[in-house]
Amino acid sequence: MNTDNKKFSGSGICILLFLYFTVMNSPLSGQQMVTLDEAIGIALKYNPGYKASAMMNDAAQKRIRTAGFSESTAFTVELGQINSAFFDNAIGIEQGFSLPAVYSSRKKLMQANARLSDINLKISGYTLRQQVELYFLNYQWYQARKKLMLEQEGIYAEMLRKAEARFAQGESDRLELTGIRQKQMNLQSKLRLLEKELEWTLAEFNVLLNGGSTYIPVEDTFKADRSSLLTAFGDVSNSNIVAAAEHEKSLAESSYNLSKTFILPSFTIGYKNISFRGVGADEKLYNASDRFHNAWVGVNFPVFQKAYKAETEARKSELQAKEAEYQKVFDQQQVTARRTFDIYREQLMQLEEFETSQLANAEAIRDLAEKRFANGSINYIEWSVLMDEVFAIRSEYLDRIYNLNLSAIQLRFIHQKNN
Repeated sequence: MNTDNKKFSGSGICILLFLYFTVMNSPLSGQQMVTLDEAIGIALKYNPGYKASAMMNDAAQKRIRTAGFSESTAFTVELGQINSAFFDNAIGIEQGFSLPAVYSSRKKLMQANARLSDINLKISGYTLRQQVELYFLNYQWYQARKKLMLEQEGIYAEMLRKAEARFAQGESDRLELTGIRQKQMNLQSKLRLLEKELEWTLAEFNVLLNGGSTYIPVEDTFKADRSSLLTAFGDVSNSNIVAAAEHEKSLAESSYNLSKTFILPSFTIGYKNISFRGVGADEKLYNASDRFHNAWVGVNFPVFQKAYKAETEARKSELQAKEAEYQKVFDQQQVTARRTFDIYREQLMQLEEFETSQLANAEAIRDLAEKRFANGSINYIEWSVLMDEVFAIRSEYLDRIYNLNLSAIQLRFIHQKNN
């Protein structure tokens, strides 16, 4: 996955997370529930990495106007015995310029760089969106797992209450009571760890958004992503990743073409106005108020061209490398897209089978286990094994949804279009 936006350093993340927890735990910190689309909008507005990418893109667009830049205009003043023993003065102006082909090649190079920058900004935006989606998905997954574990913990808490009553009446042994207590302790330990995962995921999510408040993802949207847009394999030739590689090639080609103009001649034009005192060649006497002028045109040739030709050959090699890189990127994207699509399709099919069979089996096992334990057909150990199987099935269902949605996020990133 591409991600052209700037990454925080390890120390930078630690500092930001420390500040986040300080603010979050203060009484003045505001918390706000956000949907995925709202979170993406906030990130695109406030994320510093994306803002930096936008400013770099703006600079690239403005730089196009520098393509017509020419040499500075030179103004000269001469004072002294220029023409004779008398003190004279001269005022001149000089301007150098290149052939139109040079300026045209410069402009094409700047335009190619601007197009590449524009594509990279889009990739940066899609990468940021993908990161927000991943944190959003992780937070909702953790919340769904927490809800399931709390349900399981509640069942064992109720069972512990009944077991203590039976033990007090001599109807059960210490093994049952100790087993239930140990099971509940294990669940509580897992819940505490899950709470930490939630806490840090939320912190990193807010560092990514950088919106000035504590944003919390809504919790009721953890469901399988069955978007119809993901059910058919798409062409990657117009994706931003491939487009960026293509524009890298175009930029290298423009750079190569510009290097071929290095051996072209440049020109200089000039004008000078000068005073003259004394007898001129026409045998007339001139004083300080009499002035004369002249103009000239110069042609500049690079006599030693070896270095220029070496630069041209180097840029030609860079162009060939970019052409090979483009084909590599295109082939990789095709393979990645096909593999991710096939995985997504298989995950979706297995999830639907899971929903129609194993979830129903889990409910049936739970009902039977509770009924048989209530009428004494099975003991605590057997009931516990069956209940563990029930919650293992339901936990696997949550994991299957999570993995399916991960594939969906990756598919959307791969097929991002260069519109």
